[in-house]
Amino acid sequence: MSTLRSILVHLDPSPRSTQRLILARELGARHGAGVTALYASMASALSAPYVLDAGPGDLMAMLQQLDLDYRDAARER
Repeated sequence: MSTLRSILVHLDPSPRSTQRLILARELGARHGAGVTALYASMASALSAPYVLDAGPGDLMAMLQQLDLDYRDAARER
């Protein structure tokens, strides 16, 4: 039987991200394992490819700021 020593949990902008982190911390505490959170998500501009064709402008800047806001919210978790 292997010993659980570390847990890597994926964080993203979704609401379920918090639930994953809580579960990972509970498992870590139960098994004496360390927990590392990794934030990763697809850039908002890639989910709307037509934005890239629009060129530089307010919309692209807004999407980049949205990505930064998501990252910061995940960091606060």
